[in-house]
Amino acid sequence: MPIVAADLKFFSSERMIDALAILTGSVGGGGYAAGPVLQDGVTGNVFPPAGPSDLVGGRRRIRLVYPAVLSNENSRALACGAAVLRRATSSAVDLLAVAAASLPAVRAFAGLSGSEDLRDTYTMARLLDYWGTPLNNGLAGYPAVSFSAPLNTTGGNAVTAGGGSIPVDIVVGDKVAASVGGVVVASWRTVTAIAGGQLTFGGTGLAGVTASTSVTITRYARTPLARISAPAALTAGVAANASTVTVAPAALETRSWPVNATSATPGGITIVTSQLGTTYDGSWPGSRNGVLPAFGVGFPVLIDDLTNGTAPEVRIVQSVNYQTGQLTFTTPLTNAYTTGSIVSTLLDCGEWQAQVSLLPFSQQAWTRTWADQPSGPTITPRYTGIIGMNNAGGIDDRWALVFTSATAFNLVSERSGQIAAGNTASNFLPLNPLTSQPLMSLPASGWGSGWLPGNVLRFNTRGAHSGVFYVQNISPGATGADEGELIMRCEA
Repeated sequence: MPIVAADLKFFSSERMIDALAILTGSVGGGGYAAGPVLQDGVTGNVFPPAGPSDLVGGRRRIRLVYPAVLSNENSRALACGAAVLRRATSSAVDLLAVAAASLPAVRAFAGLSGSEDLRDTYTMARLLDYWGTPLNNGLAGYPAVSFSAPLNTTGGNAVTAGGGSIPVDIVVGDKVAASVGGVVVASWRTVTAIAGGQLTFGGTGLAGVTASTSVTITRYARTPLARISAPAALTAGVAANASTVTVAPAALETRSWPVNATSATPGGITIVTSQLGTTYDGSWPGSRNGVLPAFGVGFPVLIDDLTNGTAPEVRIVQSVNYQTGQLTFTTPLTNAYTTGSIVSTLLDCGEWQAQVSLLPFSQQAWTRTWADQPSGPTITPRYTGIIGMNNAGGIDDRWALVFTSATAFNLVSERSGQIAAGNTASNFLPLNPLTSQPLMSLPASGWGSGWLPGNVLRFNTRGAHSGVFYVQNISPGATGADEGELIMRCEA
């Protein structure tokens, strides 16, 4: 049967808390998908109401949720995605989402050791802090880009490169810093034009810097994480077949930290050398006001009217004008969209299907070690049947069927311990208590002979879901802090 809209749900994670700072013996927020299912349209089911101190002093909150396909069969959901589709009602509140599945690809970039839990809100907070830091500090594989050139006007905002060329790594829309003699004189400026060997950046100019002074321009690190979703509202309606839409230029970026946040801000942390290989001490102007690109070339975006029932569309961004707020798509829109319609970067969440992710293998004895290869002497008993999976029941876990006799066994979960018992004479269908659907099914016909007490059958499964970190930044002075709307989509 096909996957329908009613099959798309959000699971909560095991720990719907921030826990953004390390405390001795503490467990961070996040974890595996654990339910319950979050109800659509219910205010406060992801972030609790903000307290008065949050609105006055600012706060950042992060929750890990799991978009999932809960169809009562095993179809593969293709082109799965999630997006933030509503802006917060208060302009002092920023919302963004990050696909957890993308984090392994940036381990090396962020200097993570490999021991961090990538389902952990503390790890996500560290990454957001790092991406919000102005300079990339020359990380291997992602070198800093800078060049020195004379300022062409007193106190101006344009430099002319010696030799007549600007490094190709710096492009219009990049964020740069300008320094003289190692002292930063402008930070977080947007490159507005590059022509004739001259680079121009926005802002009020370099006060106190005379013409022909040697100025060093350094490009801030572009985040390698393309999977950031943040919404922008159309400032003007567009007709059908339009290839461009316009939003407020400021909406093309989103803050990874609340404005004026400090390490004392609720939910705040300080990054030190031992954590990410660099010192994050607030010494750079704006280093506590980290800004991330919400839209970029090649990003898939979702356009939705929200009000008149127009079917949403997905398009690929061909170009972004960071000064005018214009987004151009590779193919025209099919429908017309009114002012206020939302365009949002669509997180790529891959494909969702419950499946056996490690084929079963047999082992002589259960050592309580969750290795993904057999240990000890080889034994001949095997399970030769097909382990069935159900999208609504399957979860991410490692499993051990530990025999208690020649025919009886217990099902042991790495996450939950012993949860069920079965035998080789009957079909084995242990239920997921959250959905009342089988975690897996092992037909009795698949069992070979020769099993002895203590023998083990090991395998792993994966659920039809993936993680998304939802981030709420409340800047000081906010009048309210609603949680916007996080949505999902897929193709059956």
